[in-house]
Amino acid sequence: MAILEVGAVVGLGLIGGSFAQACQGRGLFGALWGVDADPRVLDQALAARAIDRALPGLDGLRDARFVLIATPVGAIVPTVRALVPVLRAGTMLTDVGSVKAPVVRAVDALLPPHLSFVGGHPLAGGEQPGFAAASAGLFEGSRCILTPSASSDPSAVEAVRQIWEALGATVLPMAPEVHDRIVAATSHLPHLVAYALVAAVLAGGGPGAFMCSGGALRDLSRVAKSPPAMWRDIALLNRPRILTALDDFEAALQTIRAALEQGDAAGLHAHLERAWQALASLP
Repeated sequence: MAILEVGAVVGLGLIGGSFAQACQGRGLFGALWGVDADPRVLDQALAARAIDRALPGLDGLRDARFVLIATPVGAIVPTVRALVPVLRAGTMLTDVGSVKAPVVRAVDALLPPHLSFVGGHPLAGGEQPGFAAASAGLFEGSRCILTPSASSDPSAVEAVRQIWEALGATVLPMAPEVHDRIVAATSHLPHLVAYALVAAVLAGGGPGAFMCSGGALRDLSRVAKSPPAMWRDIALLNRPRILTALDDFEAALQTIRAALEQGDAAGLHAHLERAWQALASLP
């Protein structure tokens, strides 16, 4: 049974495209519309039956009752600003951005009382971008963090929760500031470390060094294949929390470096053991 009559997805990349495919497969909307700046993407989405109607711009979304904003994080607030004069009263909006506090604050300042925004961040994805990489099963078994604010309509929060749970995700409510601090350490830092690792390998061995690498480098550098512009914007938007995470990472590296400089086998082993035990205890 459809949760809402008309839904819309703005941005049909990996996340937006996967969301559209998953919703269509489960019949969550009476009709699902798609908006994307690239007409080729709209054609692909129509051909895949991920959307029922393709729209080149936001003006056609007046009758949508639910709008998922799956644009790059830097475009979320401008998209909301453009949607405000278009949408009818009672429409609910949510997003998939991986930075929440500044986005939620900015949207709260923009949104009139007759619209409601529920911040969201599905913890799913991959390094390959675009609709071609989208999958209807992307969110099955995943987690999705919701960061509603005091101005979020409780009925909208409940509807967004139901949609993500219907797609197979476990929903975790969280304050926007807490979300940003956690993902700075668990997602944003690892991505930046991966880019830095590639730079270090290039500096030490040149491009040819990758021909002599094994699985370890492939595993650790995999996420550095993600679009640089996307991670530039994420890093700048969550800059204070990422800088703190970088401080913690640099301190951990310094501990390893000091043990190596001193030939301290026991100290080095203890540091590696703590990390190994932490990972071993994970479910």
